[in-house]
Amino acid sequence: MKVIVVALACLLASVSALPNQQGKELESALRSGDTRLVTGNIVKAIEEFAASIREAGLDPLEIDEVIDYALPVPSILNLSAVLRGFVFRGLSNIVINRMNYAVISSRLTFNIALPEISTSFGLAQWDVNLFDRNFNGIIGGRVSVNNVVITGDIRVSIGIISGVSIRNMEIKLQVGSIQSHLNVAIQGLNLSRNINNYLSVTVPRTLRAYENDINQLITIVARDVVEQNM
Repeated sequence: MKVIVVALACLLASVSALPNQQGKELESALRSGDTRLVTGNIVKAIEEFAASIREAGLDPLEIDEVIDYALPVPSILNLSAVLRGFVFRGLSNIVINRMNYAVISSRLTFNIALPEISTSFGLAQWDVNLFDRNFNGIIGGRVSVNNVVITGDIRVSIGIISGVSIRNMEIKLQVGSIQSHLNVAIQGLNLSRNINNYLSVTVPRTLRAYENDINQLITIVARDVVEQNM
């Protein structure tokens, strides 16, 4: 679920929270009535946002780390953890399927997708002693979220004095599927089947069941983000 939220936040940020200069350029484009200039500004902002993710080392994000830590009195807390072959990828692969702006109706419609976001573990293992109680676990495998799609329909008003404002906005999120192939053991219990079933079946089913409510919330948040950056 968290990876879906992250993907959604990044897509909304790339479309809505344009940097100040780009925001001014977009407003100028909207006033000009030049369709290509409007869509070109938005596409450019999305591409630059995707590039910034890669340049920050977040796609792919690779981690190999060993942690050993203990308090001066180790009976209270001591831990050891290993993370090997962790790879998170796909966040910057933003595909713009459609980006249209109708001048007469001042209406922007778009369809943007993340084909696949995946997280894989070569090995994630931890052993924690807290007040002489032991907690341990191990995870390996891969989870992928496929075809995250955001469609939008935004209508704007362009006033000489008031500037650009949102008349109406509708944002929809769709998640194609989630595939989980994890091997998980916690406290010696094999929980792989339950966790894989939850991620692959329960989460998508819940998203579908609450699709209207989720989209309503997304639209409210997206509109707030846009209006704060206009």
